[in-house]
Amino acid sequence: MIVTFALEAAAAAVKADADARDLNQHLSFLKLWHEHGVLVQTPQKSGLMPIIDCMPQRFKTKWQTALRNNRYTDKCGNSFISGAGGIALIDAFKGNVEVIFITEATAILEYDFEEIEPTRKINVSGVHPDKIEVCRFDCANSSESFSNIERLGESMIPEGMQIVELWKARFQRLAELSKHIVIVDRYCCEPGANIEGLKKLLVLIDGSANKAQVSLFTGFGSRRGTLQSPNRSGCDLFERVSEIVAELCRGGIKGCMLHCVGDDSFERYSHGRFLRFDDDEVCEIDVGVAIFSGSHTFRQSNFSMKHNCDDYLKTEKLLRAEADKYSGPIDLLDRHPSN
Repeated sequence: MIVTFALEAAAAAVKADADARDLNQHLSFLKLWHEHGVLVQTPQKSGLMPIIDCMPQRFKTKWQTALRNNRYTDKCGNSFISGAGGIALIDAFKGNVEVIFITEATAILEYDFEEIEPTRKINVSGVHPDKIEVCRFDCANSSESFSNIERLGESMIPEGMQIVELWKARFQRLAELSKHIVIVDRYCCEPGANIEGLKKLLVLIDGSANKAQVSLFTGFGSRRGTLQSPNRSGCDLFERVSEIVAELCRGGIKGCMLHCVGDDSFERYSHGRFLRFDDDEVCEIDVGVAIFSGSHTFRQSNFSMKHNCDDYLKTEKLLRAEADKYSGPIDLLDRHPSN
């Protein structure tokens, strides 16, 4: 779950008498960006670089770290005009951003903010979204768009929600931005809702991602019969997932790696089911990939978004070490992406 935003370069400027309060404002903004945001331009084209170069060292170091670790795209090209305000600023970004962070002066002079007003929604026509939030940089924590995303990150997935809406609201933008997507679900190849949900999820990723590598961890061989039948092997699962992958035709998935892990090992190392997007976000889903089966969610499910991936990476490493001999890459060379 990511918020697209633009930044009036001057908003990041540090005044000569900056104090701890100013530093905290910058840190708050950079934290929002790191956890939930994507800047719609490269720093070079946004006008940020000259501003950062002039910052005191304690500010500059934080911003330089952010430029290395945070997300940005070149989606808006050269549309940003340094110092532009009002309609010119809205026109430059409408249809591409949800929030524009601006200086206090721009808020008051261009948008008629009250002095204590932190944020406002501006109507735009002919594009989606049809409203853009303009928010003062020094009040970044008051951004409605970022607050909504933070709440959604800990909100249950409701029963009866359209799968396409669920994907769009919580996963699509993460898939669009990620180069490596990991699916960990012990039951994802079990017949019924699980395998159907896996198929739908891979189709959604294939239609949203941009040449992403997908890694899939699944269990097999349950002695209790709660997974596949006891004699089902890694070879069976490899064939089953290969059949699903062979039907993908959108080109968003560049490669697929399957890790078949014996049920006893999977039970020892991982009880949760989750999706990981790069090394940035993990989405825990109580019912796993089965939530994507059908046209609407068949039940409600606990959902939680995490920004520290370290424990999940350790879990994947342990599972990878226990993978069956039939684990490995699934051939995607014969696919022909549709137009």
